Amino acid sequence: MCWTVFLRNVNCVMLGLVFAHLWTLSMQQGDCDFDTTLCGYQQDNTDDFDWTRQQGSTATTNTGPSFDHTTGSGYYMYIETSRQERDDVARLISPTLPNNIRCLEFWYHMYGDHTEELKVYTKPTGSSLPGDPIWSKTGDKGDVWQRARVHLEVSSDFKVVFEGVRGTSYRGDIAIDDVSFGTTPCGGDCDFDENLCGYQQDNTDDFDWTRDQGSTTSSGTGPSSDHTTGSTIGSYMYIETSGQQPRDVARLISPVLSTDSKCLEFWYHMYGESTEELRVYQSSTGSSQLGTPIWSLTGDQGDVWYNATVDLAAGSNLYLVFEGVRGSSFQGDIAIDDISVRTTSCGGSIGTTTATAAVTPTTVAESTTHPATAAAETTASLQVTTPAPTTQRATTEGVTTLGGTTTEAVPSER
Repeated sequence: MCWTVFLRNVNCVMLGLVFAHLWTLSMQQGDCDFDTTLCGYQQDNTDDFDWTRQQGSTATTNTGPSFDHTTGSGYYMYIETSRQERDDVARLISPTLPNNIRCLEFWYHMYGDHTEELKVYTKPTGSSLPGDPIWSKTGDKGDVWQRARVHLEVSSDFKVVFEGVRGTSYRGDIAIDDVSFGTTPCGGDCDFDENLCGYQQDNTDDFDWTRDQGSTTSSGTGPSSDHTTGSTIGSYMYIETSGQQPRDVARLISPVLSTDSKCLEFWYHMYGESTEELRVYQSSTGSSQLGTPIWSLTGDQGDVWYNATVDLAAGSNLYLVFEGVRGSSFQGDIAIDDISVRTTSCGGSIGTTTATAAVTPTTVAESTTHPATAAAETTASLQVTTPAPTTQRATTEGVTTLGGTTTEAVPSER
């Protein structure tokens, strides 16, 4: 009897060790929740001040988080801006990462009326900091944790650098938590502000999508700002129809998505008296054999950004293809922005879509207001969070979906 109990206890211990080993193997170099250590992250010795590992609230009221993102009782890293000068910077440098890394994910918190900027850089091992960040956010985003996902394109081993910039006063604490890396692309999430996030032009279509800021080159068509920031600073993708022929098409292909992708959300802008059609396909082969679109919309919808959500069918090697069709004249520019792909259902049947018209170009980012709760996933995760505008929920004339659902949207004034 005692021998049996002994063997059972030994087996339990061995099983626990196996699970612990598997968990360790599942973690990527550079992954860190900062709860027990810095995981090999180091302070830069050429900056102005250091990042601080913190539990609970920061030292100053009305700025910084009151709990970590991981558990609500753990640790995070932040910059304490009480004793610094304006534009002082603090840099936190990751361990060396292999060149097969394709996705960076982390959670950030930027709260305080003098919050300045958080920047992320990549730099090859042994080199100095490059000129332009691969991701950045500026200003007060509210007292919430928000998720960022950044597509990485590297050819050699590298490090990631988180740089926090001090604003005009002590109310500018910036925090990060739950940093993780993946060897597969981040998926379809993109706001196009920094890069194309792995989206590619189709080389078998008639012309290309264009990344742009502010207004398009033609009057009476296209947006005047991006959706993410509602300003001329942010970027979006659009089809410039001035130099094309009627019915010419341009296709933009997403990176391969995870097999558990269930919901596509994006914002679109279709303004101009000759606007033709925007189509979205779900494909396992990229741009070949597209079949029937899972979502499409025809005609002028007014000078406003609309939100669309479409439930996706399960599949392996899943790609999304955005296809813009040129109309009868140059006044047919079509734009997209803030693409997000989620692993939870949109809430409808496959192919079902809904549309929401924004009063002002804005977006709500994924955020958590309480620890250990699911993020309120709404748009692409690298987004600015602003107070949600008054919206009209309606259907958009001409929307067709795979499931046959039709919606009609009444645009609200900008």
